[in-house]
Amino acid sequence: MYGPLLKLEGMATVLLAIFAFFVIHDFPETASLLTEEEQRFVVHRLRHDGTNVAMDNGFQWKYVRQAFCHSQIYLSLFIYRGDRRVRLSKFRALIYSPLYGISLFLPSIIAELGYSGPHAQLLTVPVYVCACVVCILMAYLSDRAQRRGVFIFGLLSLALVGFIIAMTAKQPGAKYAGVFIAASGSTAPI
Repeated sequence: MYGPLLKLEGMATVLLAIFAFFVIHDFPETASLLTEEEQRFVVHRLRHDGTNVAMDNGFQWKYVRQAFCHSQIYLSLFIYRGDRRVRLSKFRALIYSPLYGISLFLPSIIAELGYSGPHAQLLTVPVYVCACVVCILMAYLSDRAQRRGVFIFGLLSLALVGFIIAMTAKQPGAKYAGVFIAASGSTAPI
């Protein structure tokens, strides 16, 4: 029953991998899309950026050491950690946690609807498409209004409503609808 769907689902990935193997270049010097001047520029930028790892062949432990000593790694950890000096970062847990909750519990909710395998995978798509549309709409409206905090608060409130519906509803369909609301409210603030 699921055979044709499984073949279609995997075929796109295999075709993309084959295409990528021939199109994506490992090094600037081998990129045929770049002119010689552009290749020299990229190599120059890589050397002076401290990331000449991309220009060497093979694995060496010194590159792992360089990664752990690079300041950008620690800056990213510092920002993600939610330091109070970074604007809105104290709400970072409120923004990321709901999204992880959706991705973890959506398969269980779809299983309650009676679906499994490829059909269950396909039922996750509308949730994220809806969230994408809301995300684009909210980005447009918040840009137009030049206000971010109000939109973030409103969307997180919407996510809260969606989670309450998903947690308290007895019917699997109502839980699934709650996930739509929760995903729409928790994706856009990120």
